[in-house]
Amino acid sequence: MALAHHICIRLANNSLLAPTPAARRVLARAILARAGAVELLAFSLADNHLHLLAACPRVAAGELARRVELSLCRSLAPGAPFSRAFVKPVEDGWHLYQCFRYVHRQPERHGIAVDPLREASNLPDLLGLRPLGAATAATVRRHLPRIHRPELLALLGVPSLEPVDGALEHVVEAALAASAVPALTGRPHEVLSARRAALAVIGRRCSPRQAALLLGVGERALFRLKQLPADARLVQAIRRQLHLIAQRAAAPQGFVADAAVGGDRSA
Repeated sequence: MALAHHICIRLANNSLLAPTPAARRVLARAILARAGAVELLAFSLADNHLHLLAACPRVAAGELARRVELSLCRSLAPGAPFSRAFVKPVEDGWHLYQCFRYVHRQPERHGIAVDPLREASNLPDLLGLRPLGAATAATVRRHLPRIHRPELLALLGVPSLEPVDGALEHVVEAALAASAVPALTGRPHEVLSARRAALAVIGRRCSPRQAALLLGVGERALFRLKQLPADARLVQAIRRQLHLIAQRAAAPQGFVADAAVGGDRSA
């Protein structure tokens, strides 16, 4: 019996699945919401195709692919149908480790640097950058105990991630990435939560009027936001995202995963 299944999804015309940061956040939220009881280990988008790794039977892997495709059709309206999903069994422990690394090395493998914060993957969830998919971190610890934080940081392309206050002009970007919401507009619960956490990160570093402008709300709405409790995990995630953004700005050529990571055939 297979330990897991590697799934690959693409559109029939091979067009880009999620070409903008907003679309990549929608994609990540759709995958994490549709995983359900399936033990999702990894996912990563490589421009025109999506890789997923799930510790589940073949039937459940096929159902996961179907649910993700339906959700992406509704939320992204890609303009083309999906090809039949590729589903391959992962037969042993070594293969499972190698497949996990393969999924997360897609940007390096294809020479892609369009998603520097790796929002269209679950690396943010594994590194405390996005609470939404925190369950995947527990799943990885259970099935892949030799995957440790230094390796995940190397896959992301940074030496460390610390919660920092960061530049005010990047707080909204960090909040969007940490919350996996396309924009801070409207009043859905996840948007209100992102705004409140962003406000906690802003703190007293600027005037209420400036804070309201940053968050795209009026001063009355800002006052109401202050009355809501801030999600502590989301606040920390935004601060880590700010550290990631600062490191990304210092490396404009894009992140490159450490080629020395992995390859332990004893796994």
